[in-house]
Amino acid sequence: MLLGAALRIFADSILAYDGRKEREGLIRFYPPVILTLWSGFETFVREKSELFVIVGRDVPVEVRNCLLDQETYLDNRSDIKTRDKHRNVLERYRVLLKFAYGFEVDRGDAYWQQVEAAQELRDYYPPLDVRDARAITSANLVDYMEAVLMVIIHPSAKLKKTLLLGIYGIYNLWSALADLAKPFVEKPPLMDMRMNDGFLFHCNFENVDEVRFPAA
Repeated sequence: MLLGAALRIFADSILAYDGRKEREGLIRFYPPVILTLWSGFETFVREKSELFVIVGRDVPVEVRNCLLDQETYLDNRSDIKTRDKHRNVLERYRVLLKFAYGFEVDRGDAYWQQVEAAQELRDYYPPLDVRDARAITSANLVDYMEAVLMVIIHPSAKLKKTLLLGIYGIYNLWSALADLAKPFVEKPPLMDMRMNDGFLFHCNFENVDEVRFPAA
Protein backbone atom coordinates (compact mmCIF):
# COMPACT_ATOMS: atom_id res chain seq x y z
CA MET A 1 0.00 0.00 0.00
CA LEU A 2 2.89 2.38 0.67
CA LEU A 3 4.36 1.64 -2.76
CA GLY A 4 0.97 2.43 -4.28
CA ALA A 5 0.67 5.60 -2.21
CA ALA A 6 4.02 6.78 -3.58
CA LEU A 7 2.72 6.26 -7.11
CA ARG A 8 -0.37 8.32 -6.33
CA ILE A 9 1.75 11.21 -5.05
CA PHE A 10 3.88 10.95 -8.20
CA ALA A 11 0.70 11.07 -10.29
CA ASP A 12 -0.45 14.15 -8.35
CA SER A 13 2.83 15.88 -9.24
CA ILE A 14 2.33 15.14 -12.93
CA LEU A 15 -1.15 16.66 -12.83
CA ALA A 16 -0.01 19.69 -10.83
CA TYR A 17 2.91 20.50 -13.13
CA ASP A 18 1.19 19.77 -16.43
CA GLY A 19 0.93 22.87 -18.62
CA ARG A 20 2.98 25.10 -16.33
CA LYS A 21 5.27 27.45 -18.21
CA GLU A 22 7.88 27.60 -15.47
CA ARG A 23 9.64 24.27 -14.94
CA GLU A 24 10.98 24.92 -11.44
CA GLY A 25 9.20 25.17 -8.11
CA LEU A 26 9.50 24.74 -4.36
CA ILE A 27 9.60 21.38 -2.58
CA ARG A 28 6.14 19.83 -2.70
CA PHE A 29 5.75 16.32 -4.10
CA TYR A 30 9.16 14.77 -4.69
CA PRO A 31 10.42 14.30 -1.10
CA PRO A 32 7.12 12.63 -0.06
CA VAL A 33 7.44 10.25 -3.02
CA ILE A 34 11.01 9.39 -2.03
CA LEU A 35 10.18 8.74 1.63
CA THR A 36 6.92 6.88 1.01
CA LEU A 37 8.38 4.55 -1.62
CA TRP A 38 11.36 3.69 0.59
CA SER A 39 9.04 3.10 3.54
CA GLY A 40 7.18 0.60 1.38
CA PHE A 41 10.41 -1.19 0.56
CA GLU A 42 11.49 -1.29 4.21
CA THR A 43 8.07 -2.59 5.23
CA PHE A 44 8.35 -5.35 2.63
CA VAL A 45 11.78 -6.38 3.98
CA ARG A 46 10.54 -6.30 7.58
CA GLU A 47 7.40 -8.32 6.84
CA LYS A 48 9.29 -11.03 4.92
CA SER A 49 12.04 -11.13 7.56
CA GLU A 50 9.66 -11.63 10.47
CA LEU A 51 7.73 -14.28 8.52
CA PHE A 52 10.90 -16.19 7.61
CA VAL A 53 12.09 -16.21 11.23
CA ILE A 54 8.78 -17.83 12.20
CA VAL A 55 8.46 -20.41 9.41
CA GLY A 56 12.12 -21.10 8.59
CA ARG A 57 13.74 -24.33 9.74
CA ASP A 58 16.93 -24.11 11.85
CA VAL A 59 17.46 -20.40 11.23
CA PRO A 60 20.88 -19.50 12.73
CA VAL A 61 20.64 -17.09 15.63
CA GLU A 62 23.00 -14.69 13.83
CA VAL A 63 20.65 -14.58 10.84
CA ARG A 64 17.61 -14.16 13.08
CA ASN A 65 19.23 -11.28 14.94
CA CYS A 66 20.20 -9.55 11.71
CA LEU A 67 16.73 -9.86 10.19
CA LEU A 68 15.00 -8.62 13.35
CA ASP A 69 17.47 -5.78 14.07
CA GLN A 70 18.57 -7.40 17.31
CA GLU A 71 21.71 -8.71 18.98
CA THR A 72 22.31 -11.28 21.72
CA TYR A 73 24.50 -10.41 24.70
CA LEU A 74 25.29 -11.42 28.28
CA ASP A 75 24.12 -9.04 30.97
CA ASN A 76 26.02 -8.40 34.24
CA ARG A 77 24.46 -11.56 35.70
CA SER A 78 25.64 -13.63 32.72
CA ASP A 79 22.06 -14.11 31.54
CA ILE A 80 21.50 -14.21 27.77
CA LYS A 81 19.55 -11.17 26.64
CA THR A 82 18.56 -9.55 23.37
CA ARG A 83 18.42 -5.88 22.52
CA ASP A 84 17.74 -3.72 19.50
CA LYS A 85 20.58 -3.13 17.06
CA HIS A 86 19.80 -1.13 13.95
CA ARG A 87 21.18 -2.43 10.65
CA ASN A 88 21.05 -1.00 7.17
CA VAL A 89 17.92 -2.23 5.36
CA LEU A 90 19.94 -3.29 2.30
CA GLU A 91 22.21 -5.38 4.57
CA ARG A 92 19.14 -7.11 6.04
CA TYR A 93 17.68 -7.59 2.58
CA ARG A 94 20.85 -9.30 1.33
CA VAL A 95 20.71 -11.67 4.31
CA LEU A 96 17.01 -12.35 3.70
CA LEU A 97 17.61 -13.13 0.02
CA LYS A 98 20.46 -15.51 0.86
CA PHE A 99 18.89 -17.50 3.67
CA ALA A 100 15.19 -17.34 2.74
CA TYR A 101 15.53 -17.69 -1.04
CA GLY A 102 19.03 -18.99 -1.70
CA PHE A 103 19.82 -15.89 -3.77
CA GLU A 104 23.29 -14.37 -3.54
CA VAL A 105 23.49 -10.63 -4.18
CA ASP A 106 26.41 -9.44 -6.32
CA ARG A 107 26.93 -5.90 -5.08
CA GLY A 108 28.61 -5.04 -8.38
CA ASP A 109 25.44 -5.70 -10.38
CA ALA A 110 23.86 -2.61 -11.93
CA TYR A 111 20.51 -3.00 -10.16
CA TRP A 112 22.23 -3.14 -6.76
CA GLN A 113 24.47 -0.17 -7.51
CA GLN A 114 21.36 1.77 -8.50
CA VAL A 115 19.48 0.97 -5.29
CA GLU A 116 22.52 1.96 -3.21
CA ALA A 117 22.49 5.31 -5.03
CA ALA A 118 18.75 5.52 -4.36
CA GLN A 119 19.37 4.95 -0.65
CA GLU A 120 21.83 7.85 -0.62
CA LEU A 121 19.09 10.09 -1.97
CA ARG A 122 16.56 8.75 0.54
CA ASP A 123 19.03 9.32 3.39
CA TYR A 124 19.13 13.01 2.47
CA TYR A 125 15.62 13.13 4.00
CA PRO A 126 15.17 13.24 7.00
CA PRO A 127 16.83 14.86 8.79
CA LEU A 128 17.61 17.27 5.98
CA ASP A 129 21.23 18.39 5.84
CA VAL A 130 20.59 22.13 5.93
CA ARG A 131 24.18 22.80 4.85
CA ASP A 132 23.70 20.86 1.61
CA ALA A 133 20.61 22.15 -0.17
CA ARG A 134 19.65 19.81 -3.00
CA ALA A 135 17.32 20.14 -5.96
CA ILE A 136 15.42 17.07 -7.18
CA THR A 137 14.49 16.75 -10.85
CA SER A 138 11.69 14.67 -12.25
CA ALA A 139 14.37 12.53 -13.94
CA ASN A 140 16.05 11.95 -10.55
CA LEU A 141 12.71 10.86 -9.14
CA VAL A 142 11.94 8.49 -12.03
CA ASP A 143 15.37 6.82 -11.71
CA TYR A 144 14.98 6.55 -7.94
CA MET A 145 11.58 4.89 -8.19
CA GLU A 146 12.76 2.39 -10.77
CA ALA A 147 15.79 1.45 -8.64
CA VAL A 148 13.62 0.72 -5.59
CA LEU A 149 11.14 -1.37 -7.57
CA MET A 150 13.85 -3.25 -9.48
CA VAL A 151 15.60 -4.40 -6.30
CA ILE A 152 12.47 -6.50 -5.70
CA ILE A 153 11.83 -7.43 -9.33
CA HIS A 154 15.39 -8.46 -10.28
CA PRO A 155 15.67 -11.29 -7.70
CA SER A 156 12.07 -12.29 -8.48
CA ALA A 157 12.95 -12.72 -12.15
CA LYS A 158 16.14 -14.63 -11.38
CA LEU A 159 14.39 -16.93 -8.91
CA LYS A 160 11.27 -17.29 -11.09
CA LYS A 161 9.10 -16.55 -8.06
CA THR A 162 7.41 -13.29 -7.11
CA LEU A 163 8.85 -11.92 -3.87
CA LEU A 164 6.08 -9.33 -3.43
CA LEU A 165 2.62 -9.95 -4.84
CA GLY A 166 1.52 -7.06 -7.06
CA ILE A 167 5.04 -5.73 -7.69
CA TYR A 168 4.77 -6.13 -11.48
CA GLY A 169 1.50 -4.22 -11.56
CA ILE A 170 3.10 -1.43 -9.53
CA TYR A 171 6.05 -1.38 -11.95
CA ASN A 172 3.69 -1.13 -14.94
CA LEU A 173 1.92 1.83 -13.32
CA TRP A 174 5.27 3.48 -12.60
CA SER A 175 6.30 2.99 -16.23
CA ALA A 176 3.10 4.61 -17.53
CA LEU A 177 3.50 7.55 -15.14
CA ALA A 178 7.18 7.98 -16.00
CA ASP A 179 6.25 8.40 -19.66
CA LEU A 180 3.80 11.18 -18.71
CA ALA A 181 6.18 13.10 -16.41
CA LYS A 182 7.50 16.30 -17.96
CA PRO A 183 10.87 17.79 -16.87
CA PHE A 184 10.49 19.68 -13.60
CA VAL A 185 12.73 20.68 -10.69
CA GLU A 186 11.75 20.99 -7.02
CA LYS A 187 14.20 22.78 -4.75
CA PRO A 188 14.37 24.54 -1.38
CA PRO A 189 13.61 28.28 -1.27
CA LEU A 190 16.60 30.62 -1.57
CA MET A 191 18.75 27.66 -2.64
CA ASP A 192 20.61 29.63 -5.32
CA MET A 193 20.85 32.92 -3.43
CA ARG A 194 24.16 34.18 -2.07
CA MET A 195 23.68 36.91 0.54
CA ASN A 196 26.66 39.07 1.48
CA ASP A 197 24.75 41.61 3.58
CA GLY A 198 22.95 41.10 6.87
CA PHE A 199 19.54 39.46 6.87
CA LEU A 200 16.74 38.59 9.29
CA PHE A 201 16.21 35.06 10.58
CA HIS A 202 13.96 33.50 13.22
CA CYS A 203 15.90 33.01 16.45
CA ASN A 204 14.13 32.80 19.83
CA PHE A 205 16.96 31.32 21.90
CA GLU A 206 17.92 32.51 25.35
CA ASN A 207 21.42 33.92 25.92
CA VAL A 208 21.97 35.19 22.36
CA ASP A 209 25.07 37.33 21.74
CA GLU A 210 23.21 40.57 20.90
CA VAL A 211 26.39 42.41 19.93
CA ARG A 212 26.96 40.05 17.02
CA PHE A 213 23.28 39.26 16.46
CA PRO A 214 21.15 42.31 17.36
CA ALA A 215 17.43 41.71 17.77
CA ALA A 216 15.15 43.37 15.22
